[in-house]
Amino acid sequence: MSLMQQFAINSAFERAETLGLFSVNGPPGTGKTTLLRDIFAENITRRARVLAHFEKAGDAFLGGRVEVEFTGEQPCWIALPRPELTGFEMVVASSNNAAVENISRDLPKTKALGKTAWRDERGLAKFAYLQPVATKVAEQMANGEYRRLDADEEPWGLISCVLGRKANRSAFVERISFSGARSAEKSPKGFDPERHQSIWTWRDCYRGPGFAEARRTFLDADHNVARRVEALSRYAALRVELDGQTEASFSAAALQEAWRSQRRMDAAQASLEAIQAELRLCANQLATLRAEEMLIEKGRPGWWARLLRRPAAQRYRVELASNHQSQREWLQRQRMTEEPHLNAQELVQQATADHHEARQSLAGCRAAWRARQQELQQLIQQFPRANKPDRADDLERDCWQINGLWRDETLSGLRSELFAAALALHEAWLAEVLQKRAGFGPNVVAVCHLLSGKRLYEIRHALAIWQSLFLMVPVISTTFASVASQFRDLGPNSLGWLFIDEAGQAVPQAAVGALWRARRAVVVGDPLQIEPVFTVPIKLIKALVSSSELPPDQVVAPHQVSVQNLADEANRLGTRIGSGDDSRWIGSPLRVHRRCVDPMFGIANEIAYEGKMIFHDPADTKRQPPRDSLNLGPSAWVDAPGLAQSRQAVPDQIALVHEALTALYRRIGMLPPIYIISPFRRVKAELIETLSNLANWSLLLSENTAVLPKKSELR
Repeated sequence: MSLMQQFAINSAFERAETLGLFSVNGPPGTGKTTLLRDIFAENITRRARVLAHFEKAGDAFLGGRVEVEFTGEQPCWIALPRPELTGFEMVVASSNNAAVENISRDLPKTKALGKTAWRDERGLAKFAYLQPVATKVAEQMANGEYRRLDADEEPWGLISCVLGRKANRSAFVERISFSGARSAEKSPKGFDPERHQSIWTWRDCYRGPGFAEARRTFLDADHNVARRVEALSRYAALRVELDGQTEASFSAAALQEAWRSQRRMDAAQASLEAIQAELRLCANQLATLRAEEMLIEKGRPGWWARLLRRPAAQRYRVELASNHQSQREWLQRQRMTEEPHLNAQELVQQATADHHEARQSLAGCRAAWRARQQELQQLIQQFPRANKPDRADDLERDCWQINGLWRDETLSGLRSELFAAALALHEAWLAEVLQKRAGFGPNVVAVCHLLSGKRLYEIRHALAIWQSLFLMVPVISTTFASVASQFRDLGPNSLGWLFIDEAGQAVPQAAVGALWRARRAVVVGDPLQIEPVFTVPIKLIKALVSSSELPPDQVVAPHQVSVQNLADEANRLGTRIGSGDDSRWIGSPLRVHRRCVDPMFGIANEIAYEGKMIFHDPADTKRQPPRDSLNLGPSAWVDAPGLAQSRQAVPDQIALVHEALTALYRRIGMLPPIYIISPFRRVKAELIETLSNLANWSLLLSENTAVLPKKSELR
């Protein structure tokens, strides 16, 4: 996964956790389908976690059965899936028939697994999900006969199906319901009873693990992934915490606090000592005054002296009064110091305790640094390729855009094993609940009736029937044109997920019904590609816009915007491209291109995507055409003006193409493998007529040319 693919997947699940819409803007070749596959796999795995909470397969249903009646059919008593098993329904929709069918038809193909460990030396898939049923759906033709697909095209599982129009729905029902020939009829051509099975035959032939065993396997795989994710998350947290740090910087705050606590303790001690000095001074002064008082008392005159020597008696009284006054003053000073002394003692005790705690904290911080460093080194060994950039600006570099963040091949392998275990759990669950009287068989019958177009007497039962289909086939596709008829009995928020592909080609009103029925929507496309086809007169649209009282700056008219445009405007995670009046907001852009080589890639990147695209092909990092391609020199636009004589065909342009091909033929001695593309049938017809006329070639080729091109080569 590239960086922006990672971002889009994570954001889609975050922004649309229960309800919501998320847009992804992806030019061709940027991995939009790969992104959708990852979301599909995650939803299947999440539903498997719900299944794994049940002790028995039958616990997946609510108690009791519900009678469901269709016109012209016997009633079905269906089991209702528990609410926690719902919400994982996935519908792929588009205005483009080819787009939705390509996704749903390609998902089950073995080539979709790539050249990975999930394919053996013969190219066959190493794991499967309802594979005989999927093979029957893929290989059975409209005439009832069977074709043999090659290893790449062979399906590995019934992960998705093409529905929509009634013919598709009926074909799907036919292929999952009946195996081979009916009754005594001869088996159709190409039919293999082991390779082509209905859902009922598959049930009877199933020899895989039981639900309990598959549940244990899934829980073990889920635990392994959780442990690896936890370790990787710890590694990421340590990298964020410790990158650029030293022991000194890591412990700086604790060291500062230790210093501050030392200063507070020293200040408290100094204050206490000052107060203690004051108390000692008071005590010394009082002792001196009391000694002085005793001396004064010894010099006290007798009674006769007080009568005869009055001055001496007066002096005694004055000295004694002065002494007593001084004692009172020092006693007052002493009493005023006692409370601050107690407070200072408490402050010293608290400051000492704080300093001790700060020193312990500093020691703990230094120990934590050493422990984290040791743990980080162990995790580096465990995750050798997982990494992050040093600065946010580095995310713009090609290497980060291509490889993403925290890449771990071991985790990718464990997630793949978990997905395989999730499919095996679903398969084991189906094998048990499809047994006779196990509860789910009537649900499948009801699904077949519904897809065949049989009408329900009570439309409230439709939701449970559709949910039953998605429990078998996680992903279905449809065009917008078929949504109203296919999901006619479903109300708002009834489907878990809607994926709109090629949304840049869809007019907004086409998607309303599908969006109304979905809880979550992921809108994928590129508004710079083909615009929507809209045939309603512009005057009528403007009249409707003027009567709708829309804000003048809100552009929502269907001839001006697509589903992708509106979804991008609603997505606050994106970027703005272009400038001035031509600027536009795009949601969650994908940037890594893996398909085209130069000059196609360079031209498209420059004129349409402002050079923001990044090329990546592990097999060809130079972005060059294959070695056996024609050396035509730099790419160029050729302006060949002229008058059209037959509709869109301009003779001068036809002649220019002929001259170019003749020059190539003359240089390499053979017709080059070239496609000539035109949007007009008349131009195609004129080219075929001119190029297939050997007389025209002989006029342009020199006499030295021995062999004219064969007419069969000119087509």
